[in-house]
Amino acid sequence: MRNLEAALAFLLLALAALPAPAGERLRVSTTTSTENSGLLAVLLPPFENRCGCKVDVVAVGTGKALKLGEAGDVDVVFVHARKLEDKFMANGYGLNGESIFLEGGRHVLQSLR
Repeated sequence: MRNLEAALAFLLLALAALPAPAGERLRVSTTTSTENSGLLAVLLPPFENRCGCKVDVVAVGTGKALKLGEAGDVDVVFVHARKLEDKFMANGYGLNGESIFLEGGRHVLQSLR
């Protein structure tokens, strides 16, 4: 449960750094494996309710998710490839890079449903 709370805190911090007037949509690029894990289905509804905005998820491969961020086509990039993330940040494409780690993520998600 602690790891899921850390993941939620990270996502909330990342998204809270963006201006989001009520009714606005935020775009998040992520990997297909993150989307398929069910993590975002658990994390996003409480965020959307709290912030009054809708989050649109674009699930693609890691490289494409980062390219969407580089092009400014998404507001948040949520991937899991440390070296590529470091390069993305070093090249000035990100404002606030944070790491999260979910141990046994699938079991945590199942316990929340």
